[in-house]
Amino acid sequence: MPPREPTRLQRILRYVYNPFHAAQRVFRPSRSGVVVDPTVRKLQLWRTVAAVVASMFTFPLAMAPELEGFRDFVGIAGKVAIALLALWSLGFAIYGIGLSLVHVFRTADIHEMVPPILATFLVWEMAIIDVATGAYENVPPLARIAFMMGAPVTVTALSAWEVYRLRRHHGLRLRAALRG
Repeated sequence: MPPREPTRLQRILRYVYNPFHAAQRVFRPSRSGVVVDPTVRKLQLWRTVAAVVASMFTFPLAMAPELEGFRDFVGIAGKVAIALLALWSLGFAIYGIGLSLVHVFRTADIHEMVPPILATFLVWEMAIIDVATGAYENVPPLARIAFMMGAPVTVTALSAWEVYRLRRHHGLRLRAALRG
């Protein structure tokens, strides 16, 4: 006997219980006919790793202020609820950030060529902003060049390879993407 189709409530509860499933549903492209290529998928993941590592050098980590008074007020049950909510949110956010970067905010729903092109544009834009604002001015020149150019060059190379694979193996071209 085939497995029974889950009810609407069961499907909704799956998103509540599983932050990774919820993040996948929110951040992955969902239109029909999306190209599935294992090498392109690996390129997307490497592009994401490059972006995350680069962002660790450019964005400061923020610390939330202590909320001891509020935690004391809600008691042990409230602390457990807050901890569970924080744990769910952490899983959703971390996995969602990764998926957002891999799929460049679901732009593959428009066309498969949009994510690599947009990722390249955005990373170069950030490099130009770093140059214009004088980022890393106290860093030695060679290290400054590595910090400012490492991410754009890496993301551009990976995106170019992704565009090449999409063109070569799936017949997708940027010109066709622009025509709509």
